[in-house]
Amino acid sequence: MLTRTARSLSLAILAFLISASAGAHSTGRYFTSGAPPEPKCDSCHAAAAPGNPGTLSVLAPPVYTPGATYEIQVTLTGAHDQLGAAPVRWGFDITALDIATQGAGTFAPRGPEVQTILGTLPPAYAGRPHGTHTSCAIGSCPQIGGSPGWSLDWTAPAVDVGDIVFYATANAANGNGFSTGDAAFSTTQQMISPSGPSPVPSLGWPAVFVLAATIGITALRVQSRPAR
Repeated sequence: MLTRTARSLSLAILAFLISASAGAHSTGRYFTSGAPPEPKCDSCHAAAAPGNPGTLSVLAPPVYTPGATYEIQVTLTGAHDQLGAAPVRWGFDITALDIATQGAGTFAPRGPEVQTILGTLPPAYAGRPHGTHTSCAIGSCPQIGGSPGWSLDWTAPAVDVGDIVFYATANAANGNGFSTGDAAFSTTQQMISPSGPSPVPSLGWPAVFVLAATIGITALRVQSRPAR
């Protein structure tokens, strides 16, 4: 049976471990972009409620050129925590995948507010470029247009790999040291291949005829229904 001193020490160690785990993401966390099969920020923090006015956006050029480098901006505008209060900490994660959900291109920081990595482990994330925040609190968080935001460079693949999708998540935290009360957001942004977007398959005349006939039959049935 534990003595009072041993019990107190055990509780203190447990509290320290919980606190350390809860605060471990205050200086960034990779592989939480929401790109399949990665989790999002809301795997630990609560997802933003429907009435939360926050908007997460990724600003990227509409089309890329193989091997070219572009500035990518991730901005969280107007967000509040789950209680409607102004957040005191923010964070984000972003990755870029091709149409085969493989890593596309590489990221590089544009300043000390961002850190980047090219995934190696676990195997499912190997080759994926990721960018995340460093410390981001009131007075130290980077701003884009008056809102918390981060800028990083993305260098496109050396060859055309089809359309690119950026997956991003962000968190508006209340700074209580735990994941409770925070609001997590997610978004995607597509960048078109230099050869153009994938063409929409043509229906062809037989399919168009069948579709027109189906619409006509449906309209006749509606007209023939007795009034109630």
